[in-house]
Amino acid sequence: MIIILWNKDEINILYDNYSVSPMYILLELLPNRNINGIYVKANRLKLYRPKVDIDLEELFDYYCNKGLLIKQIASIYSVHWKSISKLIPTEWKILNEKLLNDNIIVNLYLKDNLSMTQIADKFNVSIKKIKRILLNNNINIRNISEQIKLKLNLDENEIIDLYINKILSCSKIALILNTTNTTISNILHSNNINLRTQKEEIGGSKHSNWKGGISSERSIIMQTKEYQQWRELVYQKDNYSCQCCGDNKGGNLQAHHINNFSDYIDLRFDTKNGVTLCSNCHSPSKYGSFHHTYGTKNNTKEQLEEYIQRYKSGEFDELRKSS
Repeated sequence: MIIILWNKDEINILYDNYSVSPMYILLELLPNRNINGIYVKANRLKLYRPKVDIDLEELFDYYCNKGLLIKQIASIYSVHWKSISKLIPTEWKILNEKLLNDNIIVNLYLKDNLSMTQIADKFNVSIKKIKRILLNNNINIRNISEQIKLKLNLDENEIIDLYINKILSCSKIALILNTTNTTISNILHSNNINLRTQKEEIGGSKHSNWKGGISSERSIIMQTKEYQQWRELVYQKDNYSCQCCGDNKGGNLQAHHINNFSDYIDLRFDTKNGVTLCSNCHSPSKYGSFHHTYGTKNNTKEQLEEYIQRYKSGEFDELRKSS
């Protein structure tokens, strides 16, 4: 077993981000580390994450009613999965295991495309037990390649369309689908598609298949599942209400990045960097809104705080009435 020693840069990243960033951000900042390794090193450095208050009724809803996996719930609260497991009473786990039967296991594996590990986590049983049930029902166990495609929810036709028809690079497709460049290129190769050279990618409009501009990075990211989850968690955090005027109409709410999207890449999916605003308080086209007042670039936390103060003082009332 090869042990990779922590270098100074990694330790500095840990010092700067451990107490303020979700675990998935730490994993992106420390690509050579896993969750357990990060926790062990942080403990040795005496670094601590703020304690998260978890409502047991909400936890019961996530675990028993919605059927989320322990690791999925842990990601919502940005805590280690063992912390969630300790909070789940034995009777909840027994309740889940009582639901265990062959038909449910087969459906979860074939229809819902869960892995054996995910199913085992869901019912708090061993992977061997899940595998035995599947084999007893003559279900073929997926190979590693098939598991990766399902785990990442990758659609080969969508990837081919993005590469051939939309002229997106492997890196941009990987960004959209939240995977790696290598995974995308391997799928294209397996479908006998020749990859464009770097010169052809850069050439853009000179390429024979050019069909116009490509969506901005922001619009691409906004289509990803990670962004959709971030937005929903921001709404939940703010009780589905505009944090400026209090508007709580669902279709009127928008998630705003407190420190701007372009410059603060590491904070794009940090719920602490998101705030719920209504369209009247947020959209650039609305007179007296945040973006109408401060523009859409280089936005900061200080601007938001100032805007909320100005709004509550009534400064924008007349402007909105006249619009």
